[in-house]
Amino acid sequence: MGAKLLNYQRQGFTLIEVLVVIFILGVLLTLTVASLANSRATTRDIIRVSDVRQLQSALELYFYNKNAFPVAAEIVLGSADYGVFCDTASGFQGSEEGCSAVYFKKLPSAPLPPADNSYIYNSADGKNYTLTFTLEKETGTLAAGQRTATPEGIQ
Repeated sequence: MGAKLLNYQRQGFTLIEVLVVIFILGVLLTLTVASLANSRATTRDIIRVSDVRQLQSALELYFYNKNAFPVAAEIVLGSADYGVFCDTASGFQGSEEGCSAVYFKKLPSAPLPPADNSYIYNSADGKNYTLTFTLEKETGTLAAGQRTATPEGIQ
């Protein structure tokens, strides 16, 4: 009988071993999904800051050529009505029609979520402008929440 016990080979895993492996895989999957969500928000914020800096460069070029910023109120950039930034008097329009110089061929729209996030341009007098946008998380030196870009930089 002792020889029979020595020849016994274990077949498969016990229920406890299978449950432990499933639990560990579940924890790892949860951590991976949480990390992915965090990196997606960071990526969207980096895109927002990059878009705003490119818009600021285009606005500076417009100012250099026209000696003023486009005068406009509450323009949602990247929408169908305001998809192009060119040298016309209003600066922002839906197409390149009537433009002799284009500063931004396809204005960016802010990545979603949040759903209420947009790039909004304002300039009452052409001497200054504000470009508002929202960050989901702290990005570099910028805190989360609504941020404003002006000719002086991003606050």
